[in-house]
Amino acid sequence: MDKLYYTVGEAATMLGVAPSTLRYWDRRGVLVPSKRESGRRYYTASDIEKGRRVAELARAGYTLEGAARRLRRGSGVAPEIVEELRDLLHLVRKLRGRP
Repeated sequence: MDKLYYTVGEAATMLGVAPSTLRYWDRRGVLVPSKRESGRRYYTASDIEKGRRVAELARAGYTLEGAARRLRRGSGVAPEIVEELRDLLHLVRKLRGRP
């Protein structure tokens, strides 16, 4: 990252989500960027990193609220591991005939 601040569009592209998703996360208090007097959002490198963790947890099956709780308390477990465990659990349930 080579800039101090990124626009909502730039941040969304970096995170692989829609700008509306970032606005929603802001309204829900999960990822709150700096705002100018005009109301425009500006994201720092730290905001982008937190957004990456939120997006990873969401892809791993967490709700937005669950992801926010997980970030607040810290898990000590990498999101990739969480995702792999969820995939394995899904496979076990499928093999047992459960959804």
